[in-house]
Amino acid sequence: MFPSFFDRSSNAFAKSSSRFMLVIVVALLLALGIAVFSSSAVQAALTCSNDTAGANDEPGQKDLTQLCVDDANLPVSLQVTWNWDEISVSGNNTLDACSLYDTDSDGNVNFALCVTDPTDAPITVTLYTCGDNASDRCTQPLTSVSSFSSTCTTSTQPTDPFSTGDEFPLDRVASCNVVLADISATSAVLLDVCSYPSQQPNSDPSDCVIIQENPTPTPTPTNTATNTPTNTPTNTPTNTPTDTPTNTPTDTPTNTPTNTPTNTPTNTPTDTPTNTPTNTPTDTPTPTNTPTNTPTNTPTNTPTPTATPTNTPTPLQFQGCTPGYWKQTQHLDSWVGFSPDQTLESVFDVPNSFGLDNKTLLQALSFQGGSSTTAAARILLRAAVAALLNSASPDIDYPLTTAQVIAQVNAALASNDRDTMLALASQLDAYNNLGCPLN
Repeated sequence: MFPSFFDRSSNAFAKSSSRFMLVIVVALLLALGIAVFSSSAVQAALTCSNDTAGANDEPGQKDLTQLCVDDANLPVSLQVTWNWDEISVSGNNTLDACSLYDTDSDGNVNFALCVTDPTDAPITVTLYTCGDNASDRCTQPLTSVSSFSSTCTTSTQPTDPFSTGDEFPLDRVASCNVVLADISATSAVLLDVCSYPSQQPNSDPSDCVIIQENPTPTPTPTNTATNTPTNTPTNTPTNTPTDTPTNTPTDTPTNTPTNTPTNTPTNTPTDTPTNTPTNTPTDTPTPTNTPTNTPTNTPTNTPTPTATPTNTPTPLQFQGCTPGYWKQTQHLDSWVGFSPDQTLESVFDVPNSFGLDNKTLLQALSFQGGSSTTAAARILLRAAVAALLNSASPDIDYPLTTAQVIAQVNAALASNDRDTMLALASQLDAYNNLGCPLN
């Protein structure tokens, strides 16, 4: 028998459904292939460079590990990423770095896009135009661009290129879209990404991914010296004692004498003849001497406690100048007790294995880092020389004495332990960035 109409319709519907499902599967595979291809194309467009000084060449939040750039969208924009080795910071610390760009092909920085990342709060993105006379920082005249279209984000990603890095394989990554119209440019080359102390892109860089062969020794101090010292001394002066003594004496004497004379004369004249009262009132004013003594003593004692709070803030007003300040030629006259051509060994007990005994104090201020134990010693000695000069200066309130600096540095060097040296270097570096009061 022939199949019924219902059977024929059911078969037709089944075949149609199978064809429809096949079309959907093919379409999904094609879409997936396109997406994978597109993703691969985006990743392939980024050209990356690892830190030329290797892993852990700088302590803590200053350490950068990698930069990547995609210039396929020029002359409109650049895609740029960079990595911090640390993935989080605490307290008031931040991850700070700037990407540096050349727009006129002279190898110097024309503009910088900077990111400050507290890792647990929103980031800050700042765009600067620069003086075009250094390859490793944004020099004066340095101007912050008030409105711009460039954007940056940060995230933690498994892209650490060094297996010995902190928190491997994780790094903190900044991803930026750099719009050239923001600085009226039609071309740009990414020169480097560098981290800086105290969020100052015109200061001596702490770490750069691509270490320049001839880094330009551009003036650092103009930022450091002008920020901290002007505010500190104005808070301490003796304003407090002037308020206290003026109020106290005016209240005391007015009450005391008014009660005394009114009682004495009313009792005396009723019993005694006329001769007596003449003597009595002459004696009665004697109590007027009492109130005169009372107020004079009261205010002299009151101001004494007000002197105490004026001493409290003083120990917190520590200061320190960076290695970038001390190595500038125009600041060599600020050195006290030590000379630029003095050797490291003449001050510190530098182990012979490091090969740094005969390097001068001035040379140490420009030491670069690296991933070896000797590189850690260089990082420590760079911070140590700045600490030495800060502690010796009579115009700087440094947290450590010169003897303490030398003793702590000698102990860390003698340990021959990279982590120990980097820990002290990080501490001294923090002291050296407390704010420079020198010109």
